[in-house]
Amino acid sequence: MNYSRRQLEAFGEPLGESATRSKPFGRIYGGGGGGGGPTSSTVTQTTIPEYLRPQVEGLLGGSMQELFNFDKSQTDADGRPIYNIAGTKSFVPYSYSSKDYLAGFQPLQVQSQANAANLGVPLQYARGSDFANTAGVGGMDSANQAGRFGQSGFQSGQVGQNIGGVGGQLYGGMGAGYGANAAGLASAAQSYGQAGYGSGQIGQQLALDASQRYGAMGSGYGASAAALAPQAQQYGQSAADIGRMGLRAESLGQDITGQARGYAAQQAAAGQDYARQMTSPSAIQQYMSPYQSAVTDVQIQAAQRQADIAAQTRKSAAARAGAFGGSRQAIENAEANRALASQMDMIRAQGQQAAYDKAVQAMQYGSNLGLQGLGGAQSGLGTALQGGQLGLSGIGQAMAGQQAGISGLNQAGNLYGLGMQGAGMGLQAAQTGLQGTAQGMQGAQAGLSGVNAENQAYQTGIQGAGMGLQGVNALLAGTAQGIQGAQAGLAGVGAQQAGYGLTGQMAGTLGQLGDRQLASQQNIINMQNQLGGQQQAYEQQLINQSIQNYQAQREAPLNAFNQFNALLRGYALPGQTTNQYQAQPNIGSQIAGLGTAGIAGLGLYNASQPRG
Repeated sequence: MNYSRRQLEAFGEPLGESATRSKPFGRIYGGGGGGGGPTSSTVTQTTIPEYLRPQVEGLLGGSMQELFNFDKSQTDADGRPIYNIAGTKSFVPYSYSSKDYLAGFQPLQVQSQANAANLGVPLQYARGSDFANTAGVGGMDSANQAGRFGQSGFQSGQVGQNIGGVGGQLYGGMGAGYGANAAGLASAAQSYGQAGYGSGQIGQQLALDASQRYGAMGSGYGASAAALAPQAQQYGQSAADIGRMGLRAESLGQDITGQARGYAAQQAAAGQDYARQMTSPSAIQQYMSPYQSAVTDVQIQAAQRQADIAAQTRKSAAARAGAFGGSRQAIENAEANRALASQMDMIRAQGQQAAYDKAVQAMQYGSNLGLQGLGGAQSGLGTALQGGQLGLSGIGQAMAGQQAGISGLNQAGNLYGLGMQGAGMGLQAAQTGLQGTAQGMQGAQAGLSGVNAENQAYQTGIQGAGMGLQGVNALLAGTAQGIQGAQAGLAGVGAQQAGYGLTGQMAGTLGQLGDRQLASQQNIINMQNQLGGQQQAYEQQLINQSIQNYQAQREAPLNAFNQFNALLRGYALPGQTTNQYQAQPNIGSQIAGLGTAGIAGLGLYNASQPRG
């Protein structure tokens, strides 16, 4: 087998006398050729000086140790192992587990995920739905009750109208008939009066005596009737007191109206106060969180730390590139400082905006609570007004009772009037007894008595018709009380509807509180997730830095070999360039050339190994 000069030099074998010698300290720059005919190429040959030979051999041997695995099962003639390349060394990663390259979820992130998974509908929603359902069903029931009370009042009015029409027509017709009959007795009474005139002269004295007796009886009845006057006066005083109560109720209604106006003014003032606070920086500052700057400082410190790590990375890269302290590094540092300042300004702006938004929400929440309190106070005033109306209705009923008492006094006075009429009849009987001496006087008196009896019967009929009318009035009064009862029922239904209205407002308030609670929980979960993300990013940076350190440790030998190679090349002497012609190699020679280069490298490596 024939070996080329280059192969022999790689094996460390001496050259024969006929070998082509290269110029000392020259370099060989690889050329090329063609397979079909002579081609021109430039070949530069170089020779490694003896004083650099150990360094070059050590450099190549160390580099091949880092890159290849060797088979040392064969030995040379001297018994030394021959290092045959058995393949490249396999890549050793930082870790075979992908989890070691990524930072896992932090406790705050796990907690926020658990909270989000367990997040449910606030309890205020269910309570608000119950209140809304209660208000709706109660409102419909109270509306039905109001309809029944209205129907009852309408029916009472219809009954009173029928009673007034029928009773007035019936008893009025009876009274008119009795009055006409009594008027027809006037002529008969006149005849009997003329007949008894003469006899009346005879019994004048007796009549005087009887008049004194029966006059005293009539005076007693009159005194009894007069005794009823203080009671009538007392009823009148009670009616006046009731009227004053009505005036006080009216004054109370005016006071309640004034309070309602005051609450309305407070609502308007609350709105103006909220508008002033929204435009006042000092007022908004009172609602802002005092801990916002602490959160912002943590984010700024994290950004500063990232910038410091990036700056250190740039310094290392510049040092490796031999450009440490150059203009390019200065431009990169200036751009990084500008980006860091922009990032810090953005963090501060976002923190201030978040604090401002929270302060505005707190101000709106306080203003809404104040307005709701004022609305509740106005509802209470409405309930007080309804109570005042119920009081006025009670005053009306009391006045109806006073009128019933006065009617009773009138009936008692009528009874005393009947007593006085009885005394008059006694006087007439006495006169009849006195006139017994004269037949004509008796007949005339008897005729007059008959006429008076019929007249009294008609009067009794008229009084009966009057009592019938009073009964009709009593029925009408009962009907009026039924109407008043229906009105009182309607007032009660109005109070119920006001209560159901407050229940509906409470349902709306609970819904709003549920929304705010849900928003607060979501904000807490988002904040936990954000802080956990910052911790996860920090852990990822540590893992990335560990991977970089591992890669730098892996590449350190090759980097050292590269630097040493650069130093060796820097001290090398320039070679000699010559031109020669050779045939262009075919495919087989190209493959053989690649194998030769590998053999040459292996020879250099074997030469660098210590001889044993």
